[in-house]
Amino acid sequence: MGFYSDEEQRKILASNLQYQIQLSGQDQKSISIELDINPPTFNQWVNGKAVPSVSTLRRLAKYFDCTLSALIDPVDVSSSAEVFTGKERALILKYRAASPAIKEAVDKLLS
Repeated sequence: MGFYSDEEQRKILASNLQYQIQLSGQDQKSISIELDINPPTFNQWVNGKAVPSVSTLRRLAKYFDCTLSALIDPVDVSSSAEVFTGKERALILKYRAASPAIKEAVDKLLS
């Protein structure tokens, strides 16, 4: 992996944040409020104008239930683990929005 300029790193983070927000099924404002982050500041990160502190990046990774790497590293489009079809993304969103009983049933099917 190479080194990235500040501008490139902001773009990578912005793209990855946008993806995680989409997967969460929530909007920027509700996420920023839940994490007690100023919404305009959060918006700057999502639009690649600024980068949060490392501690905030860790909080974001924990919130989105992803690795820190999933936020700060470029997505390797050749990796099937990182790329989902539209139907796969829809399944993830529906699972996240499902009731605990539905999630438990799905988890049993997958184990």
